[in-house]
Amino acid sequence: MKIKGSWLRVFILFMIATISAKHTSAASLEAEEKIKAKFITNYIHYTKWPQRIRKDNDPLVICIIEGDLTASYLRKMNGGGKNKVSMIIKEKNKKDNLLECNVLFINKDVTDDKYYYINNTKGKPILTISDIPDFAKHGGITSFQFIPGKDVELELNMPALKASKIDIHSDLLSIMTIIK
Repeated sequence: MKIKGSWLRVFILFMIATISAKHTSAASLEAEEKIKAKFITNYIHYTKWPQRIRKDNDPLVICIIEGDLTASYLRKMNGGGKNKVSMIIKEKNKKDNLLECNVLFINKDVTDDKYYYINNTKGKPILTISDIPDFAKHGGITSFQFIPGKDVELELNMPALKASKIDIHSDLLSIMTIIK
């Protein structure tokens, strides 16, 4: 998989510029959810699952915790863009089986349940992504934080990634804070 790092940096800078504006209205919340959906789809372009779990042309099963607007934006983006990854978007709750997920996005609105989701995906080939502060430090695989007026911080928990047997391309790793 050959990926140009400069494209990724331009994309991240675009996201930073988009988020840097002050968000106070429903429209700004909507914009934030769209950006989260774009971050998720960009993560998957740099991610490879074990062959026994997902073949290259299989659709990705992306799970979102119920009630998160990000799911609707992912549905709209499904199969679009130049990389055209087919996705199946599923909304989940604590009663649901998470093993069918290739990706699990945990929104900051469910911070109180983060350990439930971390513990139930630990060591499984499920890419856990969240915007919960310190999610990766607490055992999730990766997180992103929007720091208003400053930057986007991307974190990766290397032991959690290795335990999942998922690979993330070095171009993405190079711009992340690695937790060892």
